Amino acid sequence: MHDAMIIGPGAVGCLLAARLCRSGRRVILVDRDPERAANLAEHGILLVEPDGSTFHARVAASVMAAVTAPPPVVFLCVKSMGVAAALGQLRPLLSPASTVVALQNGIGHLDALAELAPRSCTVAGVTAGGAHSTGVGQVVAAGAGITTIGAYPRNASCHPGRIETVAAMLRAAGLETETVDDVLGPVWDKLLVNVGINALTALLGCRNGELLENPWAREVMAAAVAEGERVARTLGIGISADPLARTVAVCRATSANISSMLQDVRRRRPTEIEAINGAVVRLGREHGIPVAVNEMLARRVIALEQGLATH
Repeated sequence: MHDAMIIGPGAVGCLLAARLCRSGRRVILVDRDPERAANLAEHGILLVEPDGSTFHARVAASVMAAVTAPPPVVFLCVKSMGVAAALGQLRPLLSPASTVVALQNGIGHLDALAELAPRSCTVAGVTAGGAHSTGVGQVVAAGAGITTIGAYPRNASCHPGRIETVAAMLRAAGLETETVDDVLGPVWDKLLVNVGINALTALLGCRNGELLENPWAREVMAAAVAEGERVARTLGIGISADPLARTVAVCRATSANISSMLQDVRRRRPTEIEAINGAVVRLGREHGIPVAVNEMLARRVIALEQGLATH
């Protein structure tokens, strides 16, 4: 029996799978691509840590159709726009004893997670750590950062002990982890950081830290985060006191990082723009809050995705 299942073999999924394996957990990695799943099962995952050390993890891997009973803990590590489809396949296999942990950027996945809540323990989380893939089953960790998890929605059928079980699993894997009663605040804190960084790096084709060297980028960053902050406070979300200062601090701390959105653009893959800046736009319109800067950023990234614009 496996201890955990990870759905999605991207950078975060492979990082988590490798570190859980290193801590002694039995992990199964689920992929939608049968050929890639077979490759992962045969060759495993090569993890390169920030200090240059490496670890080769041997993991079980399969497609969802081959899974008959998931382990007690399931980590959703697909992109935000893939959560609903993944949950659609997973839902018939779950029981009240299942704990589903969603680790996505943005907030586009939360509604799909909430729909699952009545029949399982559902957990949302965000991580300040980063990673990028260099090939199938090859992942480079970008640095440490706190991972925050909590039941979502707050009335989900999650005994505190089940949240702590997930936290202990992550800590044993070397991920500094905290649990909170209201995870929406941390989720929105990260959303606002992503609002200020991701789209701009994708449009300018630059690393995170380079945004701070560009006067136009700093001005747009400040305006985008301010719009998102107004939306969050209107909704009564318990965000941190100074979202822009947090965003600038993350830019500095991750100055050499290539954002996930820029990675997606460079690889001609769909981005999570609709779950990040696009989510601010939708909620802003719904509540009559001006969101012109986020609208501009979302529109430009979508144009990049569609091949209508270049850096």
